[in-house]
Amino acid sequence: MSLRSPILFAVALSAGCAAPLGMARPATVIEPGHVRASVDFGLRSAQDASDMQEAARRQLYQHTGAECGDGDDTQVCPDDAARRAFVEGAAAGLLSSPQTGDSGLAVRYGVAPGVDAGVRLGTSAVRGEVALQVFGDPLNSVDSGFTALIGAGLSHQLSLGGQPVEFVELGDPGRDDLDLFALAGYRYYRKAYVSVGARYMGSYLRGTLTEVVPASEVGPSTDRRLPDTDISGLAHHVGVVVSAYAGMGAVYFGVEVAGGVDFTQIRALGEDRWVSASSFRPAIVALLEI
Repeated sequence: MSLRSPILFAVALSAGCAAPLGMARPATVIEPGHVRASVDFGLRSAQDASDMQEAARRQLYQHTGAECGDGDDTQVCPDDAARRAFVEGAAAGLLSSPQTGDSGLAVRYGVAPGVDAGVRLGTSAVRGEVALQVFGDPLNSVDSGFTALIGAGLSHQLSLGGQPVEFVELGDPGRDDLDLFALAGYRYYRKAYVSVGARYMGSYLRGTLTEVVPASEVGPSTDRRLPDTDISGLAHHVGVVVSAYAGMGAVYFGVEVAGGVDFTQIRALGEDRWVSASSFRPAIVALLEI
């Protein structure tokens, strides 16, 4: 099916367009001078974003050439409502990718009693964090007991390239995240850890939306910015995570399940709108403590 006012659009569906969900750690910091390395393999799903983009497609193709003064029903003429729907779909793609692999490698170091810091290199983002033990003896990693920590992290998206789908081209995408998190759990000697946590993240999203009018009989292709439209700005994420690890000595294996909701306010063709997307990420994790 061709386009009457022929506009080519694309929506970002990249693995990098998402807040980090998992934490890949138990609720204990590392002893001073020690190192903990971890690798996690996860699959992120955000059905809200996918549903929003599919709804935009359906709305678009309700507008045929007959409604635009052209008797050819094979032509499509999008109106402002359809354009706004695709703007919301593009914003949802920045908030959370519909379905992607999400894996990473992290290294943490005990810098002082009760404090550790580390860095994680993920599928398309790099993240640094620091954590502080607030409950439980940070120098006693042997006995059983309850533990808790708080921390902060900063992440930067390395890749936000999207897959072209239809209708609004997303240019110059970017995302930086600053988050606060807390974990509480129980340590069974040095054999098992169970943890539950929560996270708030504030993110700055960047991106421009452009209509690309393909070449036609009347002239060459042209690009034009959508008028009075802006999807850049502050986004929020609220999430939870549950994990369990078991092992002996220095090697542990575990499972982690994380979920959350992202939301932001955008401007779409002169109208302010709130866009949200929920995410879910199960993962397996391997820990090595040295």
